[in-house]
This record gives sequence, C-alpha cells and structure tokens, in this order.
Amino acid sequence: MLLTGLTTGSNDFGGKKRSNVVIVRMILTAIYLMLSTGKAWNPNDLYEINMPEALLEKQKAKAIKLAIELLQSERLYPRQN
Repeated sequence: MLLTGLTTGSNDFGGKKRSNVVIVRMILTAIYLMLSTGKAWNPNDLYEINMPEALLEKQKAKAIKLAIELLQSERLYPRQN
C-alpha cells in the first residue's frame, strides 16, 4: 500500500516523506473526484485540484524557467549574464 512507508519511522517528516504525502493526497483527490463525478481521467484536470499554495508556486516558477530556457535556446529571448 502507498501509505505504508509514511507511517513508519520518527514523527519528524523530512522533505521526501512530505513530498510523498503531497503526491498521495493529490492521487487520492483525483480518484475521489473521478468516482464522485463519473468523469474519465484527464491530466489537465490536475490543475483544477486544490493544491497547496507552495507547491503551486513552485510549479509556476519551474514552468516559467523552462519557458525562458526554451526561448533563449531559440534566440527569441536575450540571455542574462
């Protein structure tokens, strides 16, 4: 079971355990929404799920960084030194 590794060990949640809890929560929320609404899974629905604000900001920052790197590789955005 997914939650087995999360309940063992000390009460101090490290970064890895915390990220596992976030991922498990997102998966369980997606499953619940699929079963309660009858809708098929669509990866784009992931953005409709209520995610923690810190994780949402981290995803936005990563997406912006990757977009800038792509534009710089295509020489459509100036490189910053």
